[in-house]
Amino acid sequence: MRFSSLTRSMSISTALCLTTLAGAQDNLVHVQANMALGLEDSQLIRINQPMSVGANILLQVDLGGLPMTLDLAPQSVRTSGFKVVLIGEDGVERAIESGPVRTLWGSILEDPGSVVSASLLEDGLYARISLSSGDDYWLQPIASKVRNAAPGDYVLYHNDDTIDVVRRCGSDLLKDQIPAPETTGGGTTYGPGNFWICEIGCDSDANYYNDYGSAAAVQARIESVINGLNVQYLRDVDIRHDISHLIIRTSNGPYTSTDPSALLNQFRSEWNSNQSGVQRDVAHLFTGKNLQGGVIGVAWLGVICNKSYGYGLVESDCCGSFSCTTDLSAHELGHNWNAGHCSCSGWTMNPYITCGNRFISSSSIPAIENHRDSRSCLDQGSNGTILADDDFESGTLGSQWNCSTASRCVIKKKAQNKNSSGKWGLQLKKAVDIDLAVSTVGYATIDIYVSERSQNYESTEFINLDWFDGASWNTANQWQQKGWRDRMVTLPAGAGNNAAFQLRFSCNAKGKQERSKVDDVLVVGN
Repeated sequence: MRFSSLTRSMSISTALCLTTLAGAQDNLVHVQANMALGLEDSQLIRINQPMSVGANILLQVDLGGLPMTLDLAPQSVRTSGFKVVLIGEDGVERAIESGPVRTLWGSILEDPGSVVSASLLEDGLYARISLSSGDDYWLQPIASKVRNAAPGDYVLYHNDDTIDVVRRCGSDLLKDQIPAPETTGGGTTYGPGNFWICEIGCDSDANYYNDYGSAAAVQARIESVINGLNVQYLRDVDIRHDISHLIIRTSNGPYTSTDPSALLNQFRSEWNSNQSGVQRDVAHLFTGKNLQGGVIGVAWLGVICNKSYGYGLVESDCCGSFSCTTDLSAHELGHNWNAGHCSCSGWTMNPYITCGNRFISSSSIPAIENHRDSRSCLDQGSNGTILADDDFESGTLGSQWNCSTASRCVIKKKAQNKNSSGKWGLQLKKAVDIDLAVSTVGYATIDIYVSERSQNYESTEFINLDWFDGASWNTANQWQQKGWRDRMVTLPAGAGNNAAFQLRFSCNAKGKQERSKVDDVLVVGN
């Protein structure tokens, strides 16, 4: 499955109010903000109510003309053994307090299947808003970027509003240095509803420290970047990165070069020699240097779990917007996960950064998944409790399913998900309903995972995902997909704590050759 919803907010401690700004001074601020962040367009808004670190946040925003409510709760991107180390002029490592968790995770109340990652930093709330449709919006404060902006001024923009960056990844420069593929003794395969956890060690140089002015600000910024890119990695390839170790340097020490290849080798040498004991599956350097040759990042290819070569670096704040910052780190980590460059403007692995924040399915996703599945160092994460599941591998339709027309609900080998290792799947012919009853008592949030495709459907024909609340059926989503697609849908609150809950797939096709195929059904409670 392509998306793992990890945390749900349980209460609201902060309600935020937004005002859209439109005066003459505001227009000037808006233009300056777009220039500073590299945006073609954005919406200038003001958040006029304070927020508190460690508290839940409820925030209403206007996305494409529709009012949406962001529901956020604190969630850490730190491992249980997380450690922050400060290194100064004397080169001595000093452990420092890690400080409060500033990262948050949640969803849009009106859009089941959406996800929102956010971080409450000193200058305000940074949020990545990922809709179930695949659209991404970004919210970020601008007072630190625009001289005339007031505290509480923000821009809200769509992924497509970023201006392409005419700077590139330098990993092609490493062709003669790519190590031979490492054999790790076989990977671990997890079932639907689970994900892989990659422990990432992070380092930052003095230039990066000087950009933010304090160890606390450096830590908060790096955690916000990892939290933001995790949306993409969880959605596209079922991977979450957790920070195991963070080094903050107030003196450049071993990191003296602005040549990207040379700096990457300095990073490798430092960690292989002096940080070999750090628990990690990969390491990532954040530099504030202006790298040579128009390069803004570089990394070795296919090196997760390889402590000798598992490195990459980014000129993290090269390109204005927070969306470009997360995309750049996602790109270099993508190389570590064995994804090469693609001629795919608008996607993360394009060699020139386009701030796309998404992996292309034709090349990047299979490359990352294949590398992921071959790694033995990764840990398993889980999305709550599996309440019901069926991959139809018994070869027969189980008694837990109720089909409105038995002859139209058939278990067939030709109906199996082509992206999984199974042999059987469920074929739904023409117009038909099939439902499954399962109690959700004790679970506040219900997530549905399913793989589906449709064949020969007309423009008005769909397969619907419906749910029963005890009194009536409700449509959670509907699809018309020619190829196989993994879906994840978070159902509204009424689906939880419900002894009468039922799940239903309903099709309205009419033609003899019109059919849907369903596989890997999973009901998960949180």
